[in-house]
Amino acid sequence: MGHTLDFCLPPQPLVAKERPGPGYRAAGLTGGNAVQQGNSAWPIGYIHTQQVSGATVIEFHGEIDIAAAQQILPDLDAATAAPGQTVVIDLTPAEFFDAYGLRLLCHAERRVRERGGWLLLVCPHPMTLRILHAGRLIGRFTPLTTLEEALVVADTEAAG
Repeated sequence: MGHTLDFCLPPQPLVAKERPGPGYRAAGLTGGNAVQQGNSAWPIGYIHTQQVSGATVIEFHGEIDIAAAQQILPDLDAATAAPGQTVVIDLTPAEFFDAYGLRLLCHAERRVRERGGWLLLVCPHPMTLRILHAGRLIGRFTPLTTLEEALVVADTEAAG
């Protein structure tokens, strides 16, 4: 069964970044974290999921672009499958984030909401915040500055 990204924004990246030229190839790791070109590795992104204080914390690492999004989606779907969970997506470790990253956020938020859960977003990077603003997603997501702040909000909501 194939995975597809839900359409949330136009496919053009909101932030331009130079990419490797012809001849680059994926490293072949599921959930990958590098593309190999010559002798150097070029990071493209991955996610790390853990349970912290009753919340599912999903960290996006590396470069979150079209190549990473396709590799991230199956793991993101697995991490957001449980009903009624609080999910925190932490973009702190992300080095690059474009429209495909926004699509992943929209996809995750929709899945969590449909299952009766709640999604919080940690986004301390000014450039990523600009991308959220440009995509008109600040109303859908309320970015918090630290994981600790998000966990306090999650605990407060769970207690109240």
